[in-house]
Amino acid sequence: MKIIRLSFVIPTVIAITLVWIFFAFFLDSILKGAAVSVGQAIFGAKVEIGSFKTTFKSFSVNVGNIKIGDKDDEFKNIADIDNINFKVRFIPMLSKKFIIDNMSIDGFKWGTTRKKSAKLPPKIVKKKKEDGFFSKALDGAKSKAQQEFNQFAAVQNFNEIQGLSKNFSLDGAIDFAGIKAVDSIKQTYDELSKKYENYAKEIKGIDIEKQVKDIETLANKISKTNIKTVSDIADLQKDLKTLSEQKDKLEKTFNDLKTLQSGLSKDVKADKDISKTIADLINQDVSDILAKMSIPKLGSNDSIRMLLGQSWVNKINTVVYYMALIRKYMPPKDPAAKKAQEAPLITKGRDITFPLRGILPKLWIGNISISANSGGDGKDENPIFYTGSVKNITSDQRLIGRNTTFEIKSDDKKQVVVISGVFDRLNPIAEDAISFFAEGVSAKMLGIPDSAYSPSFNNAKMRTKADFTLRGSDFLSKISLNIYGLSYDAKALGADALTAKYMTMLWKGVNAMNVDAGFSILEGGSVKADFKSDIDSIFSKKFNEIIKSEIGDIENKVRDEVKKYVESQTKGLGGDAQKYIQDAQKLLDGDIKVSQEALNIVNKLIKDKEGEIKSQSSKAIGSALKGLFK
Repeated sequence: MKIIRLSFVIPTVIAITLVWIFFAFFLDSILKGAAVSVGQAIFGAKVEIGSFKTTFKSFSVNVGNIKIGDKDDEFKNIADIDNINFKVRFIPMLSKKFIIDNMSIDGFKWGTTRKKSAKLPPKIVKKKKEDGFFSKALDGAKSKAQQEFNQFAAVQNFNEIQGLSKNFSLDGAIDFAGIKAVDSIKQTYDELSKKYENYAKEIKGIDIEKQVKDIETLANKISKTNIKTVSDIADLQKDLKTLSEQKDKLEKTFNDLKTLQSGLSKDVKADKDISKTIADLINQDVSDILAKMSIPKLGSNDSIRMLLGQSWVNKINTVVYYMALIRKYMPPKDPAAKKAQEAPLITKGRDITFPLRGILPKLWIGNISISANSGGDGKDENPIFYTGSVKNITSDQRLIGRNTTFEIKSDDKKQVVVISGVFDRLNPIAEDAISFFAEGVSAKMLGIPDSAYSPSFNNAKMRTKADFTLRGSDFLSKISLNIYGLSYDAKALGADALTAKYMTMLWKGVNAMNVDAGFSILEGGSVKADFKSDIDSIFSKKFNEIIKSEIGDIENKVRDEVKKYVESQTKGLGGDAQKYIQDAQKLLDGDIKVSQEALNIVNKLIKDKEGEIKSQSSKAIGSALKGLFK
């Protein structure tokens, strides 16, 4: 019988007992504290964990009731999770590598209310330089919001419109001495009068009367000539030759007159647009006068920028912030790093049966299954439930040859929501892309606060598609949005009587809007925001209708006054120009008619006499031949 060596057994039992006590009573607390510290360092707000339990036998971890505060809204949580469960591979842990094949996140919620502030206690830290691009990006977005996305100035104070409706008068509002149309119209009519006066002078310079008179005299002589002898034929042919020459000259004059007539017709037709020119001149004067008057106006993009601009920039700030976190904790890798870490396929002097082609990254979570819902403390009673997964969260994508991806979908067919993303570290330029699609969901999701200037978005529905891309250090985003089911209830929104009056007029009949927006922040620091919407043109028209209903159609009143003044100053100028036109046309028509009639007579006379000469010449020759043979 062997004697038990108590000097060995007792210390061994004590050591095992101490290890068991450590794992049973202290490990979970230490890991829970570490998780809270890391979470607070990442999110900049309080992180609370209800339970943290590890099972040494299966190397599994179960974390329950996790709440992550919102650093920008101290009484809200950005994440409220019921349970996280996963198992860690044992062998890689010996090399300080954490490989998790599957993880589950159940009961994920966001935006839930907190009873206690999520602010962390202040602490003195050494000031460090922030990520240059992302800090500039957030500052740029906020600056853009402050500059452009305020309430549109034209309707901030409706007392201005109310005051105009009581006191508006055109007396003294128009500076008639400053109207430019009068001088321009006088100059235009003066140029027209000179042009048509020159037409008249040119027509008068053509001596059509003498040419017609000479032709008529010779034609009268020829018409009375009778052919009796051969000598009569020679005299008649001579006169016909002279008449033909005069006819050719008259035809040339006739063609010149027709050319003048054609030119005059074209000019008259072109100058009929003088009325349009005058109207344009008057419109310019009217615009200049209205610009000097204190009449509220609605800018082309004021409405949609006021309604959605700040909300959109808030969303951009949130996306940029979390994309910056992802980029910080999942930075691009140097391609040479992988090469240096890889084990050689064969090393001389060693017998390797199965060569190692790569090594595992320090962290790799193969798959995370997620169940989430939009409910929780302080949220809707009818939440939307979601399911999805995140794949390949890793410290080095090049070692596994896969991108990090995620996709989360709603289970509700009437309220469709799909969020997906790809985080690429395989290519030389890192690129992160997140897409969001929603249809049939509440427009409350936009986070637009109730205002007396707009309908409540809480009861409206929307369809939207948004894309966010961080390529290198360039951030690009775009959104297409359709909101429907809008209605303005002044009483429910607490609008005062004056605001209620005008905003009810502005929103009447507007129950939907379409918006296309883009927002980019480039590495150089430039920030660009574009908004396009049908609501702008609708509101611009309605706003003008409000002005007209209160103070009448000011523009038409000003135009009438300007027209009266212009007509009084240019009276008779149009008549003078018209007189020159009529005189020129009358002269042309008379000369053309006379010359045409003369040419018709001459052409007929020449034809008749040439026929007569031919006939009489045959008879005279026959008579002469008979006399010779008698």
